Amino acid sequence: MTQRARAAAGLLAAVLAFAGSGGSVVKDNLVVADFPDVADAAAFTDRRAVSADGVEISYRVEGAGEPTLVFVHGWACDRGHWDAQVEALSPRYKVVAIDLAGHGRSGKNRKTWTIPSFGADIAAVLDKEGIRRAVLIGHSMGGSAIIEGARLRPDVVLALVGVDTFQDLSRPVYDQPHVDAYLRLYQPDYAAFAESVVRSLFRPNADPALVDRIVRGMLRTPRAASLGTLAADMVYSPVPALASLRKPMAALNSDMAPTNLDANRKIVPSFVLKTMTGVGHFLMMEAPSEFTRVLEETIREMLGNWI
Repeated sequence: MTQRARAAAGLLAAVLAFAGSGGSVVKDNLVVADFPDVADAAAFTDRRAVSADGVEISYRVEGAGEPTLVFVHGWACDRGHWDAQVEALSPRYKVVAIDLAGHGRSGKNRKTWTIPSFGADIAAVLDKEGIRRAVLIGHSMGGSAIIEGARLRPDVVLALVGVDTFQDLSRPVYDQPHVDAYLRLYQPDYAAFAESVVRSLFRPNADPALVDRIVRGMLRTPRAASLGTLAADMVYSPVPALASLRKPMAALNSDMAPTNLDANRKIVPSFVLKTMTGVGHFLMMEAPSEFTRVLEETIREMLGNWI
């Protein structure tokens, strides 16, 4: 949920970046049996592709039919965050949910963390599955990743949908001193600071059990992957890739942070914004039925008679 650093306008703006989690050492008392690893629960559907740098990418496939809907999680998250959408949409579409490198069940041996390398993870899965037509859906930092995935496979990707991301496509990237200053906030107690960042992404009335489940899951992401991903997203600009893509693009965002629609339409003139109220950063988990309805509606509007 790296774009956590982004969509977390409050705390994230205060700390100069979108909140990501990662960290030094996960405290034992934060990993408890009553919040099992969602990725492990889906192990029976586990498939593997190999990314450009040799890292194994784990993913889940359900259903059949075009276009294929490809779901990409955010910073320090995993594919299990999309479970409700996989179950609801797989009767009508082929649905793929990916664990990016360093996350979930995917390989942890990446040497350099960049947004383009996450795009390569997505491209590897598209190739392995022989997907001909896809809509990429990315949450938070996953929004940046799907832009790079589409850049690598423009003939396959039909449209892009961001989830609580793309608040301002024109935002300046952070310079290295700002990145370093933000990452220092995760020391000396990574787990405590990361937890505070993640909790800031929810409304006060959010379901406590869901909040705890997401916090615990994100704190399981290895520190190197978490902080490396966070830093990568802070220095990434989507503008160069979008200049050549010219794909339909939408965002389904919470109203917790504003979206600069005018700025986005200067870069993507047809950019579509759908706003959900009463939810925080994890729209697809906080209000799964409503979110899935709006998502499918948005995809149909973007693709018109293609579906």
